Amino acid sequence: MTARRSGKGGGALISRLVYEVEETLRERTQEVRVEVSDDGARTYRQILVQEYNFSPRGATYQREEQRLDLPRVTHLRLTIVPNKSGSGTARLTALRLFA
Repeated sequence: MTARRSGKGGGALISRLVYEVEETLRERTQEVRVEVSDDGARTYRQILVQEYNFSPRGATYQREEQRLDLPRVTHLRLTIVPNKSGSGTARLTALRLFA
């Protein structure tokens, strides 16, 4: 991550988050969660929960762009639940953070 340092005691400024997820083989519901910390990973705050329904005969790709105002992020945690109804493997094809 190339991010600009905030002037308020450390951490990085994040103004935009872009990610892409893909599933071409199976029908399933996938969940993406993003959490941030501004205290060195002692605590996290959830900033996004998003579900995607994938189907080989329909939706196989999702791109998400979030505008944010996060001035002092020390840690970012991205969690993908590949299949809310069972097992599976998640495919994150891109992740970009912008200051």
